Amino acid sequence: MSNTHSKLGNRQDMRPFPWVIGLLLLVSAGCASSQSASSVPPSVEVTGTWAGTWNLGGPGTPGGGDYILRLQQTGSAVRGEVTISGYANLSGALEGRVAGNELSFRLLSGASGAELTVTGNEMSGYTTATGARLSLRRRQE
Repeated sequence: MSNTHSKLGNRQDMRPFPWVIGLLLLVSAGCASSQSASSVPPSVEVTGTWAGTWNLGGPGTPGGGDYILRLQQTGSAVRGEVTISGYANLSGALEGRVAGNELSFRLLSGASGAELTVTGNEMSGYTTATGARLSLRRRQE
């Protein structure tokens, strides 16, 4: 009986390993972050043509041009194309998502993309390839 008592009575044997607790915390943090932006329903509709400019510096600085998005939104998914004047390699078909009032997309070629905030008929943000500032307005069709 003393053998059984010593095995069951030793509380040190019943403590979980510290790495198990750390692993559980890591997994639970990953689950929480995976539900962030991608699970936020869209609060804006971006279907249409958006035209404006890209600029690497402030207004009037060299390194800018025309930027046109043609988008079709279905739920939170977005497909379309981008045309950047003078940069065929950074233009083309795109796929993206809308979460809340944030639009993010990537060219299917993988060459670039953008992160934009939509406010009414305007959107602004940055390209992912160069960090160029974008300022666009929805064209009335």
